[in-house]
Amino acid sequence: QGFVGVGGSAFLRQIKNADDATVDGTEVTARFELQRLLPDSWQGGWRDFVYMQANATLIDSEVQLDGRGLETRSQRPLQGQADEVYNLQIGYDGELHDIDLSYNHVGERLQIAGVQGQPDVYEEPADKLDLNYSYWLNDSWKFKFKGGNLLDSKIELTQGGEIYRAYREGRSYSVSVSWTFE
Repeated sequence: QGFVGVGGSAFLRQIKNADDATVDGTEVTARFELQRLLPDSWQGGWRDFVYMQANATLIDSEVQLDGRGLETRSQRPLQGQADEVYNLQIGYDGELHDIDLSYNHVGERLQIAGVQGQPDVYEEPADKLDLNYSYWLNDSWKFKFKGGNLLDSKIELTQGGEIYRAYREGRSYSVSVSWTFE
């Protein structure tokens, strides 16, 4: 985003594409079936349906602006691009029951570029935990429960080390029953 003066000390925020930007990063993903990690003496039963998967991403981004706007810096990270993202999921994919617990961590990311000498506004790192459960009542009927953002972590935006805005997104829950016919 860029900023254009509209008179006095007022400015208008507008979308502005940069001439040059770079993104460098590394991503690692792994998935493990529990049956491969536990000894053969644990064969059969629930162990054959449990899995764990993880993902880690580290990112370095930079955008070059033309310097003709009101932005405080002509070189900064890409807006909205987190510097790190970590995901961990533990799940059970059974014949009648499916359940997964997902943890997500998103690192610091630029939300609002600073203008007229003011510092940039950053969203601080946040954590999220989601739970999904499904149960097949029979061949046609399926019950689902979803719990989202169970940690309800506080979202903080900071500017120059001071809190600019803080809020909670809240938890979400849903229950559904579906019927499949052929």
